[in-house]
Amino acid sequence: MLNKEKNKKTSFIGATIRSLIVAFIYVFIFVGIVYFLFSSKISMAMSIIDTISVDTSNKILEDVKIDLETRNLRSYPEYGTKYGNISLPSLGLSFDLYFGDSLPILKNGIGHSSGSYFPGEGGSIICMGHNYNGILKTLPNIKLGDEIIITTSYGIFTYKVNNTKIVYYTNTEELPIQKEEEILMLYTCYPTDGLGHAVDRYVVYASLESEQIIE
Repeated sequence: MLNKEKNKKTSFIGATIRSLIVAFIYVFIFVGIVYFLFSSKISMAMSIIDTISVDTSNKILEDVKIDLETRNLRSYPEYGTKYGNISLPSLGLSFDLYFGDSLPILKNGIGHSSGSYFPGEGGSIICMGHNYNGILKTLPNIKLGDEIIITTSYGIFTYKVNNTKIVYYTNTEELPIQKEEEILMLYTCYPTDGLGHAVDRYVVYASLESEQIIE
């Protein structure tokens, strides 16, 4: 009798565990299918939520100037403001350049990390863009020596590509903030034709080649 009850309990526990495993597998598959089919809409919904606190209207900071003595801007764009244009002539790409890197900003163009320097200030400039909707999908096609041009209301800055790397997304050491040399770092998710969450970033490094300051 005791053995029967013991066997019944063991059988019940085993059946419950199997049911839980099967249910987990079904949920995992369902979530994967939903994400695959509706990932763009999910991203859009998240962007709408972010828009509550970020204004990405087409207002452009026209009066910003750079102090050539201190190499600092005299005034800075508000977060979410479009302050210039970034172009990659060799790839036939040109995008609005925004201060900030939130989802709605990256949906509209290229974002400029708020923790980095601005063009002309002599330090690290970190910019990023999405790998979908034709934004930076072709970034890995860039070659050493190609130019990246940033045009702002206070000057035109031309950078020459000197290196590219595939970097794990948490490896911030590969995107150093420094003010010894003006380096533009532009990155996107890698592989650029992948779907879903990517853990790698394709980073392009470019050094300042020339500048035309607008007084």
